[in-house]
Amino acid sequence: MRKLSVHAALIALIAVACGGPEIAARRLEPGGPTLFPGVVDIDGDAGAGLSMASDAEGNPQFAYLAFEEEAAEGEEAPPADPLAPTLPAVKLAFLTGDIWNRVAVAEEAGVTPEDQTAVAVDADGVHHVVWTEGGELRYASDAEGEFSEPEPIPSSGAVGPSIAAGRGGVRVAFYEIGEGPEGPGALVRVATAGGGGWEVETAAEAGPPSLPTTGIGMAGRETIVAYGSEGQTLVARSTGGRWTSESVDQEGGEGVRMAQDADGVPHLAYFTEDGSVKHAHPAGADWEITEIADAGGLPDAGSAAIAVDPEGIHGIAWETSDDVIEFSTNEEGEFSEPEEVPSSASGTQPGVAAGEGGAMIGWYETEGTEVQFAIRSEDEPLLAFPSPTAPPEDGGGTATAECQPEGPGLAIEAPPGAAGTGFSTDCLAAPVGEALSIDFNNQDPQVQHNVAIYTESGGEEVFMGEIITGPDSITYDVDPIDEEGNLFFQCDVHASTMTGTFVVAEV
Repeated sequence: MRKLSVHAALIALIAVACGGPEIAARRLEPGGPTLFPGVVDIDGDAGAGLSMASDAEGNPQFAYLAFEEEAAEGEEAPPADPLAPTLPAVKLAFLTGDIWNRVAVAEEAGVTPEDQTAVAVDADGVHHVVWTEGGELRYASDAEGEFSEPEPIPSSGAVGPSIAAGRGGVRVAFYEIGEGPEGPGALVRVATAGGGGWEVETAAEAGPPSLPTTGIGMAGRETIVAYGSEGQTLVARSTGGRWTSESVDQEGGEGVRMAQDADGVPHLAYFTEDGSVKHAHPAGADWEITEIADAGGLPDAGSAAIAVDPEGIHGIAWETSDDVIEFSTNEEGEFSEPEEVPSSASGTQPGVAAGEGGAMIGWYETEGTEVQFAIRSEDEPLLAFPSPTAPPEDGGGTATAECQPEGPGLAIEAPPGAAGTGFSTDCLAAPVGEALSIDFNNQDPQVQHNVAIYTESGGEEVFMGEIITGPDSITYDVDPIDEEGNLFFQCDVHASTMTGTFVVAEV
């Protein structure tokens, strides 16, 4: 199994429109906190089983699963990138400054889209990732700079993992689902990492909920586990001896997640069986419960998601029955009316992380098979947006082209971060009936790109250039194209983001 360092696969988050593609860089001026959308990972079918956490500096961390993306009917799958992890894979993406870092936690993993992940970051910045694989748990960390070989955690029928990493070590909570004499049943289990392996103990018995998820945290010597059972939300506690459970809410129990505030106090987010979204936290000897929203019913997968920033501000996200992600925060003292997260149609399995600049929501976009995010901020971030384009008049290029041929010698670049921002231009033009040369400069370090020409997006191949790994350059020789019109060009490795119009016309 090939391992990747945590500094591999850098993707620029914020593009600069200088000598690049036709990008309009616009400074947005919200009238208050606003959600700005973006993309974390577009390679393959990425995002199932998503989980999120924050590091000590408030940077978001994503763990998720990635699979080969099925080609659309009539299309060929893009060539595999030999530098990319071998799929299926467990992946990690984390934001440092303005750069997304994406690495493989485990390659050639035996996971399916129904499996789940959980991620935690300790005070030293070490990532701890756990995931389900065929009903068993696997764990890996990058404590040695690279992710370790996955190690098994003794388990059977494991679902709904959560993980905590702190001074008390590394602990994982999960359900073990099985069949008993009276039908399906579950145990809430807690695994603790030790020098001789993992020690697993039972925290509670439970009736398996429809959305079996857990939340785990540590406060001093106490371990706290949130879970659901038979329509109730509960927590189990232990200080290293006997486990005891208490009921939080008699109406809840689905998709339970937990976050701790700066004082170690647990805060829960969860669904009721009819789809209400709730929040709960201790208030003296009782729990204070707030109904946040009506999701219209339980989602098919995932959970509610919650994060609490150092100032005590909560962010809660959930998937509605209409397959969009909604968000609420108590930054004004009370929880806000639900806000639909931009670009989250077909979104599922949301996560939330609390950052210094504001909450970040992540989700798996099933329609585009991508990991997407939205960051909530009062600032005026400089974001890059594609310039408005008109539908193609002919040929099926990305837009009605405005460039015209000047001669048979063409040039194009893949700048650093091109997988997320595109080629240096989205329009190439060549004279009709003349042999062509295309000078291609791949400036993207350790990333593969090429230039290929098609009759239209998803159409017939006209020319396919050799794939090269940056930094490198190549000159492609292209046979004469004898008909005028607009064609389409793309990078076959990143066909969803690196595209343009190829104009063939009289000089």
